Amino acid sequence: MIISSNDFESFEFKILPGFKPVTKPALKWKQLANGSNIVIDRLAASDIYEADVSLYGREDEIDKLIGALEKNRRSVKSAPNTFWLAGFNNAEKIFGAEIDYSISIKAMVTKFGSKEQKSLRGFSVKLTLRALNLRKRTGITAQFPQINNLCENPGAAAFLAVGFTADSVIDMRRGDSYTGVPNFSDTRADSGFFEGTFTLKTDDMAALRLFLLEENRGGIITRNSKEGKIINSIPGVQNIFGVRRTQPQSGFNVRITEWTDMGMKSLDFWRIKMKIAEETV
Repeated sequence: MIISSNDFESFEFKILPGFKPVTKPALKWKQLANGSNIVIDRLAASDIYEADVSLYGREDEIDKLIGALEKNRRSVKSAPNTFWLAGFNNAEKIFGAEIDYSISIKAMVTKFGSKEQKSLRGFSVKLTLRALNLRKRTGITAQFPQINNLCENPGAAAFLAVGFTADSVIDMRRGDSYTGVPNFSDTRADSGFFEGTFTLKTDDMAALRLFLLEENRGGIITRNSKEGKIINSIPGVQNIFGVRRTQPQSGFNVRITEWTDMGMKSLDFWRIKMKIAEETV
């Protein structure tokens, strides 16, 4: 990746593996008394695209970059703390799989981390970068990808990792008494939730991010929709909301209330953690 500005010469650094796209949708969630969720959406234009990265190079190069970024904070030639990012390789999709990295991206630093020695002569510096202008890739359609059973299909494009949680929140409140025997207030408004980590190929991850950020944006996914049928029949999951929420034959209506892009697992695969909540309509 190349960093350039009117205030300093261009720098070229390698981004170490393990970077994390930090995408913050402009959504605010509220839970209702019946366990359902509603979302207030400030629209996609207010979404924030950041990335936690570690830049790697020789110590003198890292020192020059730190000095240049410090000078750039008080820029008089351009807007303070702004610069351009370009020259990304295929393993440096730092803001997400659906972004077009063939053009320069205007960015800023929102958090300065520490300089660390990584080898005898190699050093790194941690930065949180925020994109100020982005363009999405063409040819990618927003959709929730089909989830496959990895045991039956070793080459699956999308699959659920081991370690998911499928259960329900018990809406029951306890009140202690002088006799020591508690009183319970049970509204029986339990709501189911599912949390799991999925591995997807790059194009499937791009399509899913577009679905989450542009098409769905926290909206209800009905049981009879294409996405609803996929979610209600994830391979390896007998009851998506646990044994207390017996899954009806037609499935549940749901919302995706939380998700975290966990970055690139390898050159071709990404990981994403999602929380899926039961929706009562």
